[in-house]
Amino acid sequence: TVRITAYANPGYDDATADVDHNLIENSVHIEGNDTFGVHLGSCAYSAGNGNDGESEVGYNSVNNTGGIESDITGLQFLAIAGGYSGADASVNSNVVDNAADAYIVGGGLSGVDMTAFAATSGCCGPVGDADASVEDNSITNDGYLGDSFLSGASMNAIAIGENADTIVARNTIINTDEMFGFLSGTALNAISVGEDATAEIAANSIDNSGGIYSYVAGVMVNSVAFSGEDSEAIVVGNTINNAANSTIGSYKYGSGAFAGIMVNAIAISKYSSPFVEADAKINGNEITNAENGVIEGRFNGIALRAMGEDIMSEGDVTVNGNMISNDGLVFAGEDKYTDSAVKLAAYGNLTNIDLFGDSYSAPLANDTEVNGNTITNSGTGAMVNAGEIVLDSAVSLRADSTTGDRGGAFGKYASAEVNSNLIENAGFIGSYAVINLGGGIELTARAGGDAYDSGTSSGGGFEDDYVGLAGSADVNNNTITNSSSESIHVAAAYELIDADGIALNADASVDMYRSETVSGGFGSNVADIGSYSYAGDADVEGNLVENSGSIEVTGHMGEDSQGIVLAADAWAYAGSDARAYAPSGSATANANSDASGGVAQVNNNEVINSGTITTYGEDLNDSGYMQGILLTSSASAGADSNTLATGVSGGYASGGATAEAGTAEVHNNNVVNSGTIDTGAHYSTGIELSAFAWADAESSVSASSSDTKYAQASGGNASVFDNNISNSGNISTVNGEDSTGILLYADASAWAWSDGGSEHAQAGIAEVADNSIDNSGIIQAWEGIVLEARAYHPLRTIPVRSVRHT
Repeated sequence: TVRITAYANPGYDDATADVDHNLIENSVHIEGNDTFGVHLGSCAYSAGNGNDGESEVGYNSVNNTGGIESDITGLQFLAIAGGYSGADASVNSNVVDNAADAYIVGGGLSGVDMTAFAATSGCCGPVGDADASVEDNSITNDGYLGDSFLSGASMNAIAIGENADTIVARNTIINTDEMFGFLSGTALNAISVGEDATAEIAANSIDNSGGIYSYVAGVMVNSVAFSGEDSEAIVVGNTINNAANSTIGSYKYGSGAFAGIMVNAIAISKYSSPFVEADAKINGNEITNAENGVIEGRFNGIALRAMGEDIMSEGDVTVNGNMISNDGLVFAGEDKYTDSAVKLAAYGNLTNIDLFGDSYSAPLANDTEVNGNTITNSGTGAMVNAGEIVLDSAVSLRADSTTGDRGGAFGKYASAEVNSNLIENAGFIGSYAVINLGGGIELTARAGGDAYDSGTSSGGGFEDDYVGLAGSADVNNNTITNSSSESIHVAAAYELIDADGIALNADASVDMYRSETVSGGFGSNVADIGSYSYAGDADVEGNLVENSGSIEVTGHMGEDSQGIVLAADAWAYAGSDARAYAPSGSATANANSDASGGVAQVNNNEVINSGTITTYGEDLNDSGYMQGILLTSSASAGADSNTLATGVSGGYASGGATAEAGTAEVHNNNVVNSGTIDTGAHYSTGIELSAFAWADAESSVSASSSDTKYAQASGGNASVFDNNISNSGNISTVNGEDSTGILLYADASAWAWSDGGSEHAQAGIAEVADNSIDNSGIIQAWEGIVLEARAYHPLRTIPVRSVRHT
């Protein structure tokens, strides 16, 4: 073994330890048993109040043409600094060159490890500043690095202090042969823990022209900041290049990596002050995959995820200005669950990651942005996800500020944005599954919420109200072009569910349900439940979607799976269920549900098809609503309440449901078809523009003594205005029953039912007006062109307003 170490522990004075300007050249075999192969380390510690520890490992060079082997770490650069008042550790400007046919093997940690660790301590916890930096280092591998648990090659900055700052910056990792680690082939990590914490990974470069393999991530980049007050995790300005005939994260060692390239920024602030912030940012990074290059993983091919959580959700979570360019293969595939081949996601709280479909969430969420990103897939490129169950689209951009809870109220006016992104596909994008819940290309902003909870109480009184508030969701000014004859292909051996070719979705909806049963005991029992949902604002505006290639959405069964869809949802649902049983006293049950729709707008968009769009379900009896092109908005509302009271001394029940729809708009859009649209499912349309603002309220009450109940529904405003639709191509929907060539539809109906109690339904206003439809092509359908406005209610207390023109 070879060791160069410096150690300083002066007691109550400042401590400084440096290992600088050393050269190690090895052409033979170096082996460390139960120790390091080659170790360059410095450690400085000061115990004095007001004194600092400073440690540096810098400007060293290691050239290996032989072999270095260890069961801990093959080659390590380690700086450790500790102090009562301050600590500064740096690993800077070191150079490692591992020649062809040479090897550096590490066991527990890494083949090559560069780590700076700084920590401060006082009598009552960390005090002072802790700074750790790993900067301007270079690792070049032309041989083999690996057989390690952590990584083939890793750079790590770790700081623990009152104010903790870490930075991993301007480092270069070049691989021309092979790297392997269990957790990662190569890794960059910045971890900060303190009252205020900042972790930054910036301006690093990773170039691969060989193979980088792992069981978790081929390339892993993690910025983590955990604090009691403000925290900030940043990944900015880094580049990852995978050359021709090279591989990142592959299946060489049996089971493939969880992700080919995994980039995470995680910020957590856990303090009761309402002014703390958790900011997580992945901005301005660049990933390129050359022709015949492969980036693949079991769950994701490439994944950029920013996650932030703080006590009052005052932070910002962004994935902005990144560029992904693919001329090769980016693949995600697994036997069971598979996510996206390419994923850019911002999560307003940690529970929104939702990897395997679990809908549990947190009461609050930070604002999220996925803005200004560019993804290009060239004519030689392919982006594919495949598995038994595909959870998300092959290419997915997602801003998620969803909230929810299992024990009380939730919501804050958080915002989610997916704006000004550019996606260009001239190659192949595919999504294959037995059950496909994903699609081809998807841009989704979510700022709604959901809460479901049910419980039982053993006697006495129980009272609980759920209040859910949605924020705002925007999918604006994006451009998506598909010019590939290779196509966007979405397929399912069994079922397609909401699996679209190209989808732009803004969701500010709220979905709530609360139930409670009170029984037992020796006296009176009371169950009092309330559920209140308030949707927010959802906008899909100013987007351009252009297809001059092929989009295919096919499966054995298909449901709500479109060729191209632009959808804004701001609907609300509230449900409550209260039950009281009293074997020796009286029982009282009360349930109230109130749902209010928000504002949903799909305005000023342009959809152009000069290629082919095909949606098809092989089993027509179980396939439906597979539109070729769909622009739709919903601000509907639904409320449902159920109560039951039974007691020896009497049962008393009351319940009510109120549903008020909001405003749904589809305005000033331009839809042009000069190609072919072919749908093969029931209730499908070639081109549909629809707005929904209906309301439905239902109340059911049962009591052994007396009961009161009511249901009130008010339709909103649904309008399809000033749109231009032009068809000079071919639209065919004849393979599905009740299918339409071109449909413009608005619905502001209302329904109210209360099982004999008070009922009131007031329809809203539905308008289809000032639209232009120009057909110079062919439409083959059950109904060719339909314009319909519906404002219906069953009580007939005011005139029914419904107009249909075919």
